Amino acid sequence: RLIWRNKRTFLALIAVMSILTFALSSVMSQDTYQQLRDVMNQAKESGISEVYTTISLFSGVMVSYFSGSGTAGGNVQQMSGVFLGLLTWLSSVWLTRAILIGKKPKMRDALYSSGSPIIALIIVIGIFLIQMVPAAIAVIVYGALDASGVLNQTPILMAAGGATILIVSMSVYWATSTVFAMIIITLPGMYPLHALRLSGDIVTGRRVRILLRFIWAVVMIILLWAIILIPTILFDGALKGWFNDINWLPIVPTVGLILMYASIILMSVYVYMFYRKVVESDSKKSKSR
Repeated sequence: RLIWRNKRTFLALIAVMSILTFALSSVMSQDTYQQLRDVMNQAKESGISEVYTTISLFSGVMVSYFSGSGTAGGNVQQMSGVFLGLLTWLSSVWLTRAILIGKKPKMRDALYSSGSPIIALIIVIGIFLIQMVPAAIAVIVYGALDASGVLNQTPILMAAGGATILIVSMSVYWATSTVFAMIIITLPGMYPLHALRLSGDIVTGRRVRILLRFIWAVVMIILLWAIILIPTILFDGALKGWFNDINWLPIVPTVGLILMYASIILMSVYVYMFYRKVVESDSKKSKSR
C-alpha cells in the first residue's frame, strides 16, 4: 500500500535505474537470452513439454539477473550493476523512512542523500554472503554427487538430501539477523559490526518467526516475476516467430530488468516496515514493564 500510494516516486526510481543500467551495458544480453531460448526449443523438439521449457526459461532469466551471469559486458559492467542495485536499496529505504514520518520526498532527493552508507552496506552484504557459503558448498556437493551417480541408492539419496537441507537451513537461519542489519546500517553514523550486533539482539528469541516472514516476501517476489515474466516470454516467442527481423529486440531482458529493480524496492520496503514493527513492539513491551 505504501508503494502504491507513492507509485510515481518509486516508478521514477525504477525508470532511472533501468536507464542507467542500459547505459552501462549491465543488462542481460539479448544473445544470452537467445541462447537460452534456443536450448529450450531444442529440448521441446526432443519431447519435453512446453510448460517445462517455459518454466526453465523463466528461472534461467531470473537467476541470470540476480546472479549477474548474463550481463552484456564484463566485470566492470557487473560491478556497476551491483552498485546500482545497492543504491536502489538505499534509496528505497530512505524514501520509506521519509514517507513514514510524514514528508513528501522526491526521487532525486533519495538519490542525492541516501548513498553515504554504501561502503558499510557492502561490508554487511559481504558478511551475509560469507554466512551463505556453507549452503552454497552443500548444494554444489549434492549436485556433484547426483551427477556422478552416487545418489542412485535410496538410503544415500535420503542421507545426502537431508544433510543438504539441514546445512542450507542452518545458513539461512544464521543469516536472518543480517537482513535487518541491511536496514540498520542506513542510520546516520552506524558501523557494520554495530549494526550486526543490534540486529542480532532484535531477532533473539524469534529468529524462526522472522525468517518465515522473509521467506514469505521471497515467495511473493517469485510470484510477481512468474505473473509478469512468463506471459512476456510466451508473447516474445510468438511475436518473433511471426517476425524474424525483430529477434534483436530485447523484450524479455528489458522486462526482467524492470522486475529486478521492482523486486529490490519491494524487498527493501517490506524489510524496513517489518523492522519498524518489531522495534515498536519491543518499545511497547519495555514501557509496559
